[in-house]
Amino acid sequence: MSVATFKVNGMSIDVEPGTTVADSATVVTGLLDDLDYDAVTLLPDRKQLDLVADLLTVQSQLSGVVHTVLGQVDRSEAAMTAHGMPTVSWLASELRYTRGQASAMLHHATDLLRFSQIGDALRGGVANERQAQAVTQVLKKLPTDRSEEHTS
Repeated sequence: MSVATFKVNGMSIDVEPGTTVADSATVVTGLLDDLDYDAVTLLPDRKQLDLVADLLTVQSQLSGVVHTVLGQVDRSEAAMTAHGMPTVSWLASELRYTRGQASAMLHHATDLLRFSQIGDALRGGVANERQAQAVTQVLKKLPTDRSEEHTS
């Protein structure tokens, strides 16, 4: 089993294949807690812009992961089992999202599971969240079967 090593600001992070999402979330949280935001202004202008581009890619990737996991959690009915409530209610009561926000997140998660290539693009940082939402909204409007078009 090979280990991938990533270097971030001189710090090495070893990641084994099959690392769980929970372990990755812990590592990312630790990295975010240690960031020095004031140091950004010390970077040359191009490096600042590169940093913004990198962070936006990471934001897309994290959004893809969040929606993938959220979709899996919703399908497994984990909130119903653990708390006796649907996922939308759990998001609203435990994480303080409005019911509208929670519902929209779940619909987006379902769309990304249904249109897996768009989910892959989001998790890969190739598409951003707004692009993924726009594409899935268009795909949902397309007929799913050519025979439906002719029988209507």
